[in-house]
Amino acid sequence: MPKPSLRIKLILTFALIILGAMVVPNPVMAQSQAIIMSVEPAFQGYFKYGEWLPVWVNLENNGADLLGEVRVSVTRDFEQVTYAAPVSLPAGARKRLPVYVLPNNFTHELKVDLIVDELALQSQKVVVQPMVKLYSSVATQYVKALLYLKI
Repeated sequence: MPKPSLRIKLILTFALIILGAMVVPNPVMAQSQAIIMSVEPAFQGYFKYGEWLPVWVNLENNGADLLGEVRVSVTRDFEQVTYAAPVSLPAGARKRLPVYVLPNNFTHELKVDLIVDELALQSQKVVVQPMVKLYSSVATQYVKALLYLKI
């Protein structure tokens, strides 16, 4: 019976190592699947320029205890401002955490991350709208009504 060559042994060993790595669970991935996060900006996402906007972050932990931070990032004038709040989530906990942000008129999206040990376990983007658009649409409706009356 012929002996397998060194090359075949190396290929089989490499294949077993790759297969073994795919079977071993990733603890960070398992932990992130145990966390459920939902994000709701207050006032249905409408805000006034210069006013603080509460962002409600709902967290549910179906895994082990964790200590982390919720970060909300706002892009302003070619820079990113991050607002953070610490969070402690024991196993089985549910929390509703407010994070107050100060968006500007050019802000249309907020990025919310749950950070544990400098790793993002959960990430979500939320759409927000400045109230300038709301005022302009109301004013436009009044102008159309006045034009219709021909006053």
